[in-house]
Amino acid sequence: MKGSDNRIREIIETELRSSPIRPESSVEEIPSIPPRIDVSGDASPQTERLSLCIFPSEVTLMSKFAGDGLIQCWLATSDIKMPDGKAFVAKTVSDAARTNDIVIFRQLAKQRQSLVSHPNIVDQLAVEVSDFPYYIYQEYLDGGNLRHFMLRNFEQSNKDHIESQSTSTDTIPTDGKNLHLIQFALEVACGMAYLAYNNYRHPGLCLKKVLLTNVMTCKLYDFWPDDLSGERLRTILDKPDPPTAWFPTETIFLRQYSGESDVWSYAVLLWELFSFGSTPYAGLSADELEREIRHGRTLPQPTNCPGGVYGIMLSSWDTVVTNRPPFSHLQEKIQTMLNALSQDICPLKGEEMSNEPKYFPLGGCAEENDYTESC
Repeated sequence: MKGSDNRIREIIETELRSSPIRPESSVEEIPSIPPRIDVSGDASPQTERLSLCIFPSEVTLMSKFAGDGLIQCWLATSDIKMPDGKAFVAKTVSDAARTNDIVIFRQLAKQRQSLVSHPNIVDQLAVEVSDFPYYIYQEYLDGGNLRHFMLRNFEQSNKDHIESQSTSTDTIPTDGKNLHLIQFALEVACGMAYLAYNNYRHPGLCLKKVLLTNVMTCKLYDFWPDDLSGERLRTILDKPDPPTAWFPTETIFLRQYSGESDVWSYAVLLWELFSFGSTPYAGLSADELEREIRHGRTLPQPTNCPGGVYGIMLSSWDTVVTNRPPFSHLQEKIQTMLNALSQDICPLKGEEMSNEPKYFPLGGCAEENDYTESC
């Protein structure tokens, strides 16, 4: 086994010497971080990044998350670095990984080291790339993913959406439910704007790629540097049942992918969100779905979706790639909607506040496959 590991190291070093250097981002303005608004109008404090130096010998791998992808994830602890017993996620390549997959994983780990923490992306605690096997250590969130949360907490709303195809007006409905949905939409847009600024992409962006903290803050995971995102995309599209419904026309038919492609996927995520976790184009076969997209048939406006939010979806589904709005603009638009809606709701007192939606507790809701690379 030692000889095999040494041979892998030699191949990896050869591959790395011939790898292209990641281009610097050309974006000039750093996207702002919006304050989180609750029904009282207060902004919650942002959490600080936990930066550690963790070695595999200090880590206890407790249980493996479900999934059979090229990257496997473990729930882990470290009595030395986490004396309070706090769990975290250890990611490494699986036994099915080829040499090229190992090289890409090492590049991913090294590039992620330079990505500064942000409230709406899953925090990377440390990496180990000095010796094989390589590891990425990141925070563990036990709130589960956003799609499961929507299905769990809005089951009746989901049924109503499926049964009704009525459209909404351009006026944002002033209820607590939409306040939370727009807050979720803003946090995802904020995370994506930050990733775009740092020249990262999110192939496979969808509602279940958003994890929740115990205070219902959205955090993105499974994002990739621009120069490695093409490899990740090929892995997704080569699956027996790829998530075609979330991809734009240029990716489905031409296998072209860019930051503007993520904008299209974000709009589908918005549709999922305001459809309370429904699956886009549900019931269609792969061929039927491709025909729908080829003929420009966009997803319908969800029953309770504000007109302004659906307008964002339509502009993001423009088949002319350069016409799609950047995430920084989407963030500004959604922030404006949230501010207007929160001003309408925050003055509510007494009995009116009792109509605020009640949610199931988040603790223990994480699913086994929330941290896998599947789409």
